[in-house]
Amino acid sequence: MLARPFPEAWERILEEDFAIWPELSESERSKLKQSIQIFAAEKNWEGCGGLQLTAAMRVIIAAQACLLGLGLDEMYFDHVLSILVYPDAYLVPDVQNPVNEIQTEGGSPRMGEAWWQGPVILSWKHSLAGAREETNGENLVLHEFAHQLDMLNGRTVDGTPPLEDQAQLDRWVEVMTEGYQQLIRDCRRGHPSVMSCYGTTNVGEFFAVATESFFSRPLKFRSEFPEVYEVLAEFYRQDPARRRLQQGFEKTV
Repeated sequence: MLARPFPEAWERILEEDFAIWPELSESERSKLKQSIQIFAAEKNWEGCGGLQLTAAMRVIIAAQACLLGLGLDEMYFDHVLSILVYPDAYLVPDVQNPVNEIQTEGGSPRMGEAWWQGPVILSWKHSLAGAREETNGENLVLHEFAHQLDMLNGRTVDGTPPLEDQAQLDRWVEVMTEGYQQLIRDCRRGHPSVMSCYGTTNVGEFFAVATESFFSRPLKFRSEFPEVYEVLAEFYRQDPARRRLQQGFEKTV
């Protein structure tokens, strides 16, 4: 698979629709292209809701997912076998819960989902907007694949992915807990934050939302949550703020 050169058409797609692409070094681009080829080829891709999946869609989604692993030594998404893509937000039917005897009618709107040992489900409209950085720092693909990293050490989304040692774990829990509480305080007081208040839902959502801001709004994120930025930089082994400073600007849209 990697014996084949990276398709020129795919590189044009990245140049046109992947906003982070110009910020990456040549070595980072080379590694990311290899990861995209593997990811795009090995996953089972399905268009849902009438969507006809194209190579461009697969490349854009794969690029964002693989960005998370750019500084890591392993392919952390081997366990994700399927990517299901809807054209836009979709409804998930509410069903009866036989354990709690709860039954509701209608459905719940979703933009994406990440299932333990199951598929990742995405809205293409929101996936593309995140790739282009048209969403004020929110990124659906980064969010859902951060959940997949979170679940590598168990099915519970607890905001803590696998870490190297106890010292890193202790530091992670301390910093992320304080960051989570800071976001709760900011949102309760109506103070604008680089992070969406959806991150106050629980610590698992905080990690996913923090990951979005870490990659999409790194300078502002580092300014508002410096310690959270540091532990994420240590985990991902990347420094998006440095990359963006080299470009001389921070995207604000």
